[in-house]
Amino acid sequence: MFFTFLWSSLCLAQPTLNSGSFADPNSAGLKSFYAGNDGGLYYFVRNGSDIYWAMEHPGRDYGHVFQGRLEGSTISGSWWDIPKYGRSRSGEVTLAVNQNGDRLSVTSSSGGFPSNRLQTVSLKQVINQLPRQRNPGFTTNTISNLNGAWRSEKRTVMYIRQFGLRVIAFGETPFSNDQQPATAFLMVGFRNGNDLNVQIVHLPKGRTRDQGRGRFRVTGVNSIQKLSGTNTEGVNWSRYFPNISIPLTTVLNLMEGPFFNRLDIVLDNLNDDNRNPQQNSSVNLRNIMRDPYRFDLPYVQGAFTRYHLSNLTSIGSTDLRIDPNNPRRITLSAEFEEDGRELAGVVRRTNEIAAARSGHIFHPQVDIRLRLINQNGAISYEVESVRFTGDFDPNFTPFDVMDQTVNHYLRPALQEALREMFNAAPVKNAFSNALRTMVTSANTNINNQLNAAGLGNVEITGLVLQGNNIVLQFD
Repeated sequence: MFFTFLWSSLCLAQPTLNSGSFADPNSAGLKSFYAGNDGGLYYFVRNGSDIYWAMEHPGRDYGHVFQGRLEGSTISGSWWDIPKYGRSRSGEVTLAVNQNGDRLSVTSSSGGFPSNRLQTVSLKQVINQLPRQRNPGFTTNTISNLNGAWRSEKRTVMYIRQFGLRVIAFGETPFSNDQQPATAFLMVGFRNGNDLNVQIVHLPKGRTRDQGRGRFRVTGVNSIQKLSGTNTEGVNWSRYFPNISIPLTTVLNLMEGPFFNRLDIVLDNLNDDNRNPQQNSSVNLRNIMRDPYRFDLPYVQGAFTRYHLSNLTSIGSTDLRIDPNNPRRITLSAEFEEDGRELAGVVRRTNEIAAARSGHIFHPQVDIRLRLINQNGAISYEVESVRFTGDFDPNFTPFDVMDQTVNHYLRPALQEALREMFNAAPVKNAFSNALRTMVTSANTNINNQLNAAGLGNVEITGLVLQGNNIVLQFD
């Protein structure tokens, strides 16, 4: 648990503040770093009677900024949770300064202030646990509310929270483990229209020391420009949004009905007058393709008379199966019928159309096995296999012609046509678009997650497979 080991060790012996802790020389006993009995870490700054701090506890998903006053041995003021973490509370707190500033005791608080006692610690004790930048715990997407994480051209992140006209923020430059950020700061102030006027205070979490006024201007729904003031390592700021993970099986199950319930196959290469129209056979995943994929299907030239495939339109209700051991592998299966009957008349003699001479395939089925992959910010697939199966009509004679037709002509031609169709760029694009449409459509399960994160009306910039989840990217 974050920093809890610090509190237990401090109960045994109070550490001395070494030179690496950057104690404020004007602090009159107050130190730069404190650990709360809840395990959170506090970064303190004093400017005369004004007291500022920022607090973080990523293990419990909260952190806040404080502004208050020191009167005698009492600190009192207001605190506000920051959107670096998920909690969004605020309140008042009063603390008593004890043991020459080595220990602070909370005498009253509101809003769920997380600590009861604060004990001084050194930078050396906590430097390998300083929380780094992270995605915001909550955000908005309106120009009237600035809640969220804002990134500058220097990759500094500023977590802003707005209460009516009041604006508070915590910012930090990127840094590695076991190091400090170059700059960490808090801001407190007010918004007037699209102008922000704030006090900027550098915190001992970072290496720089400075404080003063700052002016910013809101220039768009998700853009802020710094006009002047104390260094914040950035001028142009853009609000960015956290990625959202959704189980892959959730999305695929939702796609089955709207997108994969209609696979049409037309097998027709010779008219009854023996003319051979080119590319008159076709396959079509109707709900995601605008036009069918057309191909040539060879006819049989046997030892007897010419046999061919006759004017057959086969329509199937498609079933999507998801591999339970690997949700990235899916199989589209369709058993085809025509007008409620089995696939009949697949092979027949052009000059002998009697039913006794017709060949039938019972329970014809196509299985297309796909493996989902990441491709250029979208989710596409690779075709692993295509298989056409069916039972021959045992009453058909000559049986060898039926066998030759199905195994040597129909099956290879149809399988290759399906493979080419699914490998065609327009079909892959249609699949990717259909998946994106399903993710962004009015689906309760998905929309609840987006709305909870304040992302209900934010444009999705990419979809990525990550493990067994689909990650929605917004930045």
